[in-house]
Amino acid sequence: MSSGALPVTLAGGAPSRWSRKELLKVASEWREELWRKTAGRISLSSFIAQHLPVLHFPADVAEALSSGDVTFIEAATLARLTANSLGCSPQAARARRRELLLSHQAVQRSQTRLRARRVKDLLGELGESALNSMSRGVGGEG
Repeated sequence: MSSGALPVTLAGGAPSRWSRKELLKVASEWREELWRKTAGRISLSSFIAQHLPVLHFPADVAEALSSGDVTFIEAATLARLTANSLGCSPQAARARRRELLLSHQAVQRSQTRLRARRVKDLLGELGESALNSMSRGVGGEG
């Protein structure tokens, strides 16, 4: 911190290793780069909130996104299917994501249906009536 500025205090009370001046400089550079790359369509706060989480996506989901097999929203939806959220091993979670991705691509369903039905079903977020509707094929989903 050669700038002489006071360090920023993090939420936990520990001082940041960077001064406020240094952080503001980096934020300004990121804003400029985002403007150049996206013609102003994405703000720095949107980038941080929506795109940085990709770094925490499971490797198979990040690969599907980078290869163009899924959209960003579909990848974010698939990334919710973790070993912890499914209560299974990492290998089983990866297999479930792969199975869901392949079936989704085979019928070319929309990301809304992917999110609303299959992912919520796997995570146990659908109620009994919705599950019964799916099993009967209501709305072409079955």
